[in-house]
Amino acid sequence: MSHVVRPRAICLALFALAIVTAACSDGGGPAPVPKAIEAATTTLPSAEAGSALLSPPTFVVRDASGKALGGIAVTIAVGEGGGTLRNPPTRTASGPTSVGQWTLGTRSGRNTLIVTVGNLAPATIEATALPGPPAEIRASVGNNQVALAGDEVEESLGALVVDRFGNPVPQQTVRFDPILGGGSVTPATAVTGADGIASGVRWRLGSRLATQTVRAAILPIATDFTARVRSDFTIDVRFVGTPSVQAQEAFRNAAERIRTAVIGDLEDIPVQGLDASRCGAGAGVTLTETVDDIIIYASVSPIDGVGRVLGRAGPCFIRTSTLHSLVGQMTFDEADAQALITSERFESIVLHEMLHVVGIGSLWRLKALVDSSGTADPRFNGVTATARCLLIGFGSQCASGVPLENIGGAGTAEVHWRESIFDRELMTGFAESTNDMPLSVMTLGALVDYGFVVNEKAADPFQAPVARVAPRRAAPQEAPWEELLEPQFEVSRFGRVQPIRPRLQVVPRP
Repeated sequence: MSHVVRPRAICLALFALAIVTAACSDGGGPAPVPKAIEAATTTLPSAEAGSALLSPPTFVVRDASGKALGGIAVTIAVGEGGGTLRNPPTRTASGPTSVGQWTLGTRSGRNTLIVTVGNLAPATIEATALPGPPAEIRASVGNNQVALAGDEVEESLGALVVDRFGNPVPQQTVRFDPILGGGSVTPATAVTGADGIASGVRWRLGSRLATQTVRAAILPIATDFTARVRSDFTIDVRFVGTPSVQAQEAFRNAAERIRTAVIGDLEDIPVQGLDASRCGAGAGVTLTETVDDIIIYASVSPIDGVGRVLGRAGPCFIRTSTLHSLVGQMTFDEADAQALITSERFESIVLHEMLHVVGIGSLWRLKALVDSSGTADPRFNGVTATARCLLIGFGSQCASGVPLENIGGAGTAEVHWRESIFDRELMTGFAESTNDMPLSVMTLGALVDYGFVVNEKAADPFQAPVARVAPRRAAPQEAPWEELLEPQFEVSRFGRVQPIRPRLQVVPRP
């Protein structure tokens, strides 16, 4: 049986063959083959960490001849740095192809995308995440150090500046300012390096407080460095009643000020049932503890009204072995205290009185440190204070000892430096109209003469004036502004309390 090919069937077969032939040729050649992936962006893009690139980078897929290929399937994934990628392409454009919306990671530094096409070696596209603006300053180097007042801390200060993600921020100017303690820094400013640290700032401690502070700032952000003054001397201030916040702060600051200067420890004394009511602590108050080094009961209460006696202070109990203070008291007239606080004189006056409790004036006679008592020219005969008096420029006036006050009654005369010579010095016997009352190296020398271990670098600047003030004359308005309390009891190293015994006195120097 033979097959007959009809004309219609022949036509259909020829049409099908034409379609197949057309499918195998695109313009007369084979389909393109990708050979390489390369970045098309010539400049390394960058943006703030955690932010999107304003101009996303591009890439090109090329064939063997270098022609850019469009329509090629592509996969893009986030590599180093984290971050996110939105709307990445799935096929290439006929020219440079954008990677999509690329938000960099939150860590500064290198960020990458990995571009993959078929079996080709993946290509890496890079961008740089830059630190953002300063958001925080941290005390990175040199915090919490210890040194003597007036000395530099061992390690220079370094402040770390970071952005909101904690990235170090370079090229930022940081200012360093002592804000507590009266110290100084050199230099006052430093610029952050690549590590974000502004470093190399030297800190010399002041003499005002036992705990001191330097503030590092790029306003409005800041951080504080703290340092402690090295001292083994302790003053435990215990308040009687409820003095105002400002008054309590003045007492505490005075105790810290003394700790910057007196650095040596005194013998600890155990006491059992010691009658602290004899020291202004209140009726029935007793002490059963080991005292290190001085306890001071402080109060603001009525004395005699406005403008008379401002305060009274002194030691109540002293150590038998060394004659140093053990327990003391300080009382300020409530009628005068607030005015003194308002005029910013209170802190200086509190410091003055607390030094009496420690031993200035109140204990001198116990060690025969006063010559020519009862005359018109009493003198403090301690060799250290006398030498320092000469050192600060008072010359012949200190040739035979430091001149003591010779007017003003029992609370002033012979227990202070002479006002007519030393004027503003803290331990003269008349209150100044301002708070400018320096604690001089001469007063610290008197503490040395009494047996304290002292850091003289803690003294305030004080020199003899060019022109001497006229000698003071006794006058009604110069009535004593303080009452000095002298100790009545001594305590042995075993805690035994007894009235102060008469002691053999050294023959005063002529």
